[in-house]
Amino acid sequence: MSAPAAAAATVSAGSKLPFPGAVEDSGRRVQPRHFHFGPNPAASPASDDATAAEADRLPPAARLYRHALESIFAFLNQRELVKALQVSKGWLAAVELMASLELTVEQTSAPLRVMAQSAMGCHVAVLGKWGRHVSVTADSLFIGARHMAQLRELSCELHLTPSEGPLTFPPALQTLSLHVHGTPAAADICAAIRAIGRLSLLESLSVHLQSFDGQLSFGPLASMPLLRHLAIFQMRGGVELSDAQVDQLRALPLLQRLDVQPMPTSLLRRLLEQPHNLQWQEITLPDPLDDEAAALLPQLPSLTALDKSNFAVTCSRFNFLRQMPKLSFVILGLSEPSAPARMESLIGGLQHCSQIEDLALCSTELTAAHLAELLPGLPRLRWLTLASNNITTLSFLSQPTLAQQLTSFQLLDCDSLPLAELRHAHSLQHLTELSLWQSFNAPMDALSQSLFTPPSLLLPQLEEFHYEQPSAE
Repeated sequence: MSAPAAAAATVSAGSKLPFPGAVEDSGRRVQPRHFHFGPNPAASPASDDATAAEADRLPPAARLYRHALESIFAFLNQRELVKALQVSKGWLAAVELMASLELTVEQTSAPLRVMAQSAMGCHVAVLGKWGRHVSVTADSLFIGARHMAQLRELSCELHLTPSEGPLTFPPALQTLSLHVHGTPAAADICAAIRAIGRLSLLESLSVHLQSFDGQLSFGPLASMPLLRHLAIFQMRGGVELSDAQVDQLRALPLLQRLDVQPMPTSLLRRLLEQPHNLQWQEITLPDPLDDEAAALLPQLPSLTALDKSNFAVTCSRFNFLRQMPKLSFVILGLSEPSAPARMESLIGGLQHCSQIEDLALCSTELTAAHLAELLPGLPRLRWLTLASNNITTLSFLSQPTLAQQLTSFQLLDCDSLPLAELRHAHSLQHLTELSLWQSFNAPMDALSQSLFTPPSLLLPQLEEFHYEQPSAE
């Protein structure tokens, strides 16, 4: 099969080349690419020598032409680029000389082996994403590590068999999501963890296992200097981590985020047992988050995120928030009322968290009066999301501080609001995102929607407007 045909066969039709400044669905801004005027370091040594020798024989005008092609090709999508590969050898060489396309392949049925051997393989930076992971073995990983030096993100299902050789991951990986297939022996999983421990550039690791094994060791992860996010998922819950495994996780003080699921309160207590020097900024919260579990959170003074949006917050008291002044990200979905003064306790606790930038509250107990009391004490608030059918006015938005602060405002299921209350949002002149989902007691007509549709006549900086009318009862 020719190189262009192999590329067309192995790169999915939905893939595209991000352009400088583009934003992916995940919200991560893609860094602009830098082009070079020499051989691609990701190519094989033989092709490097041949391409470099050919380039040296070209007159200066021809070399400039190839560099111009390189810059133009960077803005083509995947299908267009595959067609360009088939035009001529010169055009193919121009693509192969490109330093980095940061090509994203989100869907593919081809194994990593075929992708690495294609003409496009050396340009792939992201392979498998949003749950569309590719199937790999130790053999295909070895080939990928050799031919895909550009690869930065990999989401894969790993098949471990005793007969295969040692695991070798692409060395430049920064993000790895690993779904271990089946129930291999603990020794094989430990070998995979040791191979991951050699990835000196890895920043984020997610491991999905069928169940925890007492012999599984996370010790090799301690040697990773850049690891900041670790997620460990047990697909078949019910088995807690051993004392040795808990100690190994506590020996990762440079972590900023730890997700262990399931997370019973007993495991949270063991992870946060004093003394420690942990600097975790975000951690999986127990389900449900009751008073006993919540009381443990101040033992992690570096915590900046509190995310419990699935209505599993059953706390009757929120005094623990007074000991968490560094919180900047708070999402709370409160269950049904368990005490008359519960919302007052929450508002009082949040008033001590003046660093909050992103706040989402979902509770039938929440009222406009609570928000009018709380929001003036949050001078850094930028993103606000509210869901409550007890909010009957948006007058709290008229506060001068919010007009200068808010860049994103979302309403969900606030179906007791009169549509006229939306006038209070007109003061939010710095708003760039406005979302109204299933809110207000009457639908918004087309003319009113057009006033908020960017470019908005009412909110000049608005870039996104989302509206979904309340469902008819």
